Amino acid sequence: MLATATQNPSVRRDGPEVDSRGMPLSPRQLEIQAYFRSIIQRRKPTLKLPPEHKLTKINKNPPRLMYGFQLSREQIFAYAQSCQLPPTNPSLGPLTARRCLFPSLKRLRELTDEPWLCFSPSFPPGQPEMFVVTLYTNYTIDVLQCEEEDEKDIIRILRLELGIDEEVQPMWYWDGGTEWEEY
Repeated sequence: MLATATQNPSVRRDGPEVDSRGMPLSPRQLEIQAYFRSIIQRRKPTLKLPPEHKLTKINKNPPRLMYGFQLSREQIFAYAQSCQLPPTNPSLGPLTARRCLFPSLKRLRELTDEPWLCFSPSFPPGQPEMFVVTLYTNYTIDVLQCEEEDEKDIIRILRLELGIDEEVQPMWYWDGGTEWEEY
């Protein structure tokens, strides 16, 4: 795995970039890193769905974007623990960070009365276990988007439940499963 100054604070910003072992990156590794950075630069979250990513009769296969709040698995686990959620399969033992998604999602669906709410892996895949609590995608917006007041209520509940600051807005995030080179 390639390390950057943003991922690893011990990497010097003014010196050569190094891998996870502290070894200088080869020219090929630097080329790969630059390639991934360019993709990440093009796939930043946005407040509005870009027109070129809307599903239309002409644009039948845009990349999948998800609308909601981005959370780490640790944040979701902390939520599950704070609510004292039981594991979905008690025979596997107590709730862990690995098994916190389904109980958390079940509770959020019940509280928001939103059966389509889901956790989706978000981009970039290199970030460890980031998810979007997704209200809808660019493929499902026409069917699943609620009335404005209902959506505001769902967002308010999610903020309250998940401890999301009022200034943080739901955004459009790239799906973590979207092929890297396609778009």
